[in-house]
Amino acid sequence: MLKAVGVSFHRQGTVLYFKQQTANDEKLLVAKGKEGKIFSLPNNTLTLRPGIRQKIATGVFYDIRLSLLGNKEPAVTFLKKNKQGTNLYIGSVKKFDYWSKIRPIKNIKEAAVIFEGEKKQKFMFFGNDRIYLAVAGSRESWKPMPKPLLEPRHNFFDNSGLTVGQVRQTEQGILLTYYARYADSQHNVVTVGAAMFDSQNPGQLIWRSDYPLWQQPKGYRHLLIEPIGEVDYQNKSLLYLQTQQGEIFSVDLPLWQFLNSVKKSRGRPHLQRSHKNPILMPRSKNSWESKATFNPAAFFAKGRIHLIYRAIGDDDISTFGYASSLDGLNFDERLDYPIYAPRASFEGQSIKRPQTPSAYASGGSGIGGCEDPRVSVIDETLYMTYVAFDGWNPPRVALTSILLEDFLNHRWNWKEPVLITPYLPGEGNKNSCILPEKIDGKYAIFHRIWPDILIDYADDLNFDGKNKFLSKTGHAKIKPRKLHWDSRKIGIGATPIKTSSGWLLIYQAVGNQDGSKYKIGAMLLDLQNPAKVLARAQVPVLEPEAWYENEGWKYGVVYPCGAVVKDDELYVYYGGADTYSCVAKANLPDFLSHLLTHQPAVLESVVI
Repeated sequence: MLKAVGVSFHRQGTVLYFKQQTANDEKLLVAKGKEGKIFSLPNNTLTLRPGIRQKIATGVFYDIRLSLLGNKEPAVTFLKKNKQGTNLYIGSVKKFDYWSKIRPIKNIKEAAVIFEGEKKQKFMFFGNDRIYLAVAGSRESWKPMPKPLLEPRHNFFDNSGLTVGQVRQTEQGILLTYYARYADSQHNVVTVGAAMFDSQNPGQLIWRSDYPLWQQPKGYRHLLIEPIGEVDYQNKSLLYLQTQQGEIFSVDLPLWQFLNSVKKSRGRPHLQRSHKNPILMPRSKNSWESKATFNPAAFFAKGRIHLIYRAIGDDDISTFGYASSLDGLNFDERLDYPIYAPRASFEGQSIKRPQTPSAYASGGSGIGGCEDPRVSVIDETLYMTYVAFDGWNPPRVALTSILLEDFLNHRWNWKEPVLITPYLPGEGNKNSCILPEKIDGKYAIFHRIWPDILIDYADDLNFDGKNKFLSKTGHAKIKPRKLHWDSRKIGIGATPIKTSSGWLLIYQAVGNQDGSKYKIGAMLLDLQNPAKVLARAQVPVLEPEAWYENEGWKYGVVYPCGAVVKDDELYVYYGGADTYSCVAKANLPDFLSHLLTHQPAVLESVVI
């Protein structure tokens, strides 16, 4: 079997290099490709010409890397391994099938790429576990720097085995891609990371990606996959990989979209806080909302944005208050009494203060009650799902409803509440909402059993609280991403909003890298199959940074429960620090456009 060991380019396309065993050594065969996907048979032999008074030792070829050096001929580096050890070689690429001036680098024995600085100084990034920098000296000698530039990071996607990929000059600086392994109890997952270094000082790290450009898909994790290399071709960055069985795949890396995404407030879905925040604060004059007014559900009707917010008062029991606004920022209507309070034992109607707080208590001083509402308007009826917590047992999701006309006229004729999730010993069920439209004649209901978002489909909403419940496993799941910012747990935030690009889902998440903070993310779900994620923001769209997101009952919390679109503006309503109600905005078309650049990269088979 021929094994691919490197990739290059030529005027009409790309080139793959394969090693072939001979009697005393290995030689390289060349396969030319069109459009980076279809290659000829590897039957052309690569010609290697050593430099003056130089030799190319026998051994096994691997880790070929090509580097562009301004207007000069591209440089090539490769490793050869034999019984005496490993040697790194560097040369010039006259043609894709002819390399010349090849000479060994004596003190570096790992995969390497070359970069030429603005003052013609040459640098080398190298490494197979940690990544280092070397500077070119006189007589083509190289001086490695003593400290690594990049090391594996615990609890990140690159926690093992960093290998240099490719280097590129950009407006922001020197962009280095690298290959890594995410080692967990089941697999060694191949991932691709990126880091930016200062053009004037390549040893100065500007930023490093906290999430992978690409990771080995779940359906391929039983395979041993090795990166072959990258090439830029026709405004694409193509990564090539090979399985142990010899099958070759290509991936169109979202490199340029990624570069845009790291620019502040540009190129990525991003929410902008309102200068009016907090829009609702606790009021000491009302005993039922004296401590916290947070986590508001939201909907738009009759020209106004309506909020149903969670309130905690002197008795530490959660109830729901009401406020409304014409512009979504200034809430000129706010009632002095709760519009919904516990009415059943399962939602804390007769709750008593426990001697020791329950492990399931949330919201700072809260000891139970009705928590974290979400609303959906379907056929002129407003359905409200919320967390029902009796103060001791694991919290469950409850459902009530009211005619929209009654709600808007402040006739609080709520239907009798009913539990819609089963009792789960030692485990709660939260973060629920009903999709505003049926899917194939069924209601789609989101809920959360740690750590996943579950989706269940129901023929009707006639739950009885005794025998008819949502499932314990869900008909479908949306899971945390182990290698991303939302790696620990995720939950539904606002009720999904229908757009031309899909259902826009604003969600909340916690990551292993920053386990004390709740952050807000966004994803697009397929209109006909909401369990199918079309795009998912690679970075949070809002993180807890403002004082009202850190100074309250709980530090470091932005927690969305409502979202509304008005005049092409997306308003996301969230709780700050488990104390205040806040809002953040974005232009919806721009937000969707940026979110769509976060579609997952796909493996494609290469034809040879």
